Amino acid sequence: MNAQVARLTASSDAAPPFMAFAADEATRAVMAEAAEALGYGGAAVVAGDVALAATSLAEIPTPEVLVIDLDSDVPPTLAVEHLATVCDPGAHVVFVGSVNDVTLYRDLKAAGVADYLVKPLSVEGLIEALHKPEPAEIQVLDDAAQPDGARIGVVGARGGAGATTIATSLAWILSEERRLRTALADLDVTYGTIALNLDLEPNRGLADAMENPARVDDLFIERATLTVSERLAVLASEADPAESPVAVDAQARLADHLHQTFAVVVLDLPRHRLAKGGTVGSLDRLVIVTEPTLAGLRDAVRVKTLALAGGLSENAVHVVVNRVGLLAKGELDAKTMSGGGQLRISHMLPFDAKAASAAMTQGKPLYVVAAKSKIGKALRELSQDLVPVDDDAPKSAFARWFRGGK
Repeated sequence: MNAQVARLTASSDAAPPFMAFAADEATRAVMAEAAEALGYGGAAVVAGDVALAATSLAEIPTPEVLVIDLDSDVPPTLAVEHLATVCDPGAHVVFVGSVNDVTLYRDLKAAGVADYLVKPLSVEGLIEALHKPEPAEIQVLDDAAQPDGARIGVVGARGGAGATTIATSLAWILSEERRLRTALADLDVTYGTIALNLDLEPNRGLADAMENPARVDDLFIERATLTVSERLAVLASEADPAESPVAVDAQARLADHLHQTFAVVVLDLPRHRLAKGGTVGSLDRLVIVTEPTLAGLRDAVRVKTLALAGGLSENAVHVVVNRVGLLAKGELDAKTMSGGGQLRISHMLPFDAKAASAAMTQGKPLYVVAAKSKIGKALRELSQDLVPVDDDAPKSAFARWFRGGK
C-alpha cells in the first residue's frame, strides 16, 4: 500500500470521510485547497494516478467522498470499470481528467457518478462537485429492489420471424443494462441458434435436462450454463435430432428451477412444443413474434389461442410485429394486424438491415450493435413492458457499484 494512504487510514478501521488522488502537481494543489475549504484537510490528497487509486482502494474501506484523477495510460472507461470492482457502493465519487468528451461525461453521470470535471480544475468548481447530497437524495438499488422474478417465453408465430433475435436482445438488456441476474435458455436443443449467434460453444447440459428433467438441480444448472457475463447465463445444446427425446414435463420443470436462481428467465420456445408439457402454464409472460403479413396474422392468432388455453391471461400475452419495413409492398399495418380485435399488438419493431448484418457477423445480440437506433429503442421499450423498471433507478454498467451494490 502507498505510504501516504497507509498513514491516512492507520488510525481507524472505518472508511475515511475523504480521499483524493491527483496525477499531477497542479491538480493536487487544487484538490488540497478544495479539501481544506470543506474541512477535510489537504493531507488527504494523495499524489498518484488511477492505477494507484485502484490498488489502494482494494485494501481499504472506500472513503465517503472520493476524487480520482483519470489521467493515465489506461483509457478512462476501462479505468472506471476497474475502479468499480474495488469501490464499495454508495460513495460520492468525482472524476477529473483531461479528456473533454460529452459521451464520457454522460455515461459517468448516468452511472451515478457525482461529476466529471475537465482539467484545468478550479477550486470553486471542485468544491461544488464535492458537496454530497443528503442521504434521501441518493437512490439505492440493491437485490431487494429487484423484481421477484419473471419467466418470459419468446416464440415465433412463424419460422424466421426473429424470435431468437428478440429473446437474445431481451436477455442482454435485462442482464447488462438492468443488472438483473438473467438466464437465457434455447429450448430447441437440436436446431436452436442462440449459442451460434453469440459465438458460444454449446454443450450437452440442456439436452440432458430435456431428456432427464429429474436430474436438474443447482449443480447441474451450474455445469450446464455457458457464462456470457457476470449476470447473463445461457443454456444451449446442439443435440443430434435423431437422438434427442424431450420429456413431456422437461421445459416446465427447467423453467421453474431456473426461476429459483435467476431474477429473470428468458426461454426461446420452439412453437411446435408450445402446447406440450405445461410450458405455457409455467410462464409469467409470453412474447409472440410475428411478421406483418397475412400468414403472420393467422399464425399469431393460432399461437395466442394456444397460450390462452394453456392458462395465460390476455394481459400476459405480448404480440410483437417484427421486421416492419422489410417488404416494400404487401405489409399489413398495425390496425389490420390486430385481426379485428383478435390480437392486441404490443410493439412494432422496425427492420434494420445494417444492424442485423453486423450482429450476425460479430456474434453479438442485435441490441448491442443497434442500441442507439430505432430498433434499439423499441427493444428497450419491450423489455420495460415485460419487466417494469423504475425510471429513476440507475441502469448503466457502473451504476450499481457507485449507487448501491454489486
